[in-house]
Amino acid sequence: MLHTLKQHGDAIKEAKRGQIAVTLEDIAHYQEYLKNPDFKHIQEESGRIVYAKQINGYAVVIEEALSGQDKLRFFDMWKLKGQLNKEVLLSHSQRPNTTPSLDLEGYMPSSGANPTTPELKNQAQTLYTQAQEQEGGFKTLLEGLKEPSAHLEANSVLKSVGSIESKIKRKKGDIGAINDFLRGAVIAPNREYLDSQLVGITKHLQTQGIPHRIEYKANDSGYKGVHIQFNYNGVASEIQLHTAQNWEIKKQLDEIYHILREQTINPTLSKDEMQELIEKSRTLAQALELDIKDFASFEVISTEFSGSAISVNSKNEATEGNLTHILRLKSNSKMPSSPGADTAYNRPDSVLRENANFSGGKGNNLSSG
Repeated sequence: MLHTLKQHGDAIKEAKRGQIAVTLEDIAHYQEYLKNPDFKHIQEESGRIVYAKQINGYAVVIEEALSGQDKLRFFDMWKLKGQLNKEVLLSHSQRPNTTPSLDLEGYMPSSGANPTTPELKNQAQTLYTQAQEQEGGFKTLLEGLKEPSAHLEANSVLKSVGSIESKIKRKKGDIGAINDFLRGAVIAPNREYLDSQLVGITKHLQTQGIPHRIEYKANDSGYKGVHIQFNYNGVASEIQLHTAQNWEIKKQLDEIYHILREQTINPTLSKDEMQELIEKSRTLAQALELDIKDFASFEVISTEFSGSAISVNSKNEATEGNLTHILRLKSNSKMPSSPGADTAYNRPDSVLRENANFSGGKGNNLSSG
């Protein structure tokens, strides 16, 4: 995998060659391309299998190596612009020069490992459709949240069907554990603007009658960020708050996170490979500039500990300890009158304790998840 990224993952180098770079996300989902390949060839002399899949204006080429009985390991991956040419692909002289590490260990996909069922697909599609109906209103809400100095990241507000399906698998069918069917991010120029921006978000949600939960996340992976969770017309939604610098770092961290989280339902990486990605993530996260003290207008009312798919134990299972500090606007801060709204999630009868509830009402009669 590391060889593939080194040889075929440099966007600038691949562009100069007239080709397209491979990303960590591509490698994480490489088995998806193997399900219905347009080309498959077994190289008996080398013990490798070559697959190719045409996707719009380019082809994805993947090599797996045979490793014992009924075992395969990821060997290499690259992209070729244009239409798939089987003759060229089979020509060794035309094949990209690759010398992958043989440390990569995977297993042949099994029909018993988290299969995708029609019921699961239908469930994901239903949840997607429900969220899609609220997408326009959610975008309007986002526009009213940001201060003039900030900007919005709202290009992918709606979680995709595939992403919902994957998350249902990872949450073992617990729909209530999914809190970001609709999502967006508010990007402040720097740390000095974070406190006032979070106050502004809090006040706006309060005036709209939207109970919400403010989380300051400090993960063992090094990630730090503020997540505001609520239900928008019955759809579990999330807004993140970052500085411009931290947002750019987060996008790099997300590439690694997406690979590691999939290992819980589709393990393809060895323990050493996962650990190397974890260390890369932690190194990147060292540049994040954020501290809970940046939010002087807020107080911590509770702290939660949870596990996450980002680290590896002796059984090669993904585990990690993450801290989540629940924040609340201090009582001496000026807030619009909305009785009990800022503490709604602490009430025993609050739907905020139930996470996502897709039977919510319309308009401003909203609940949080």
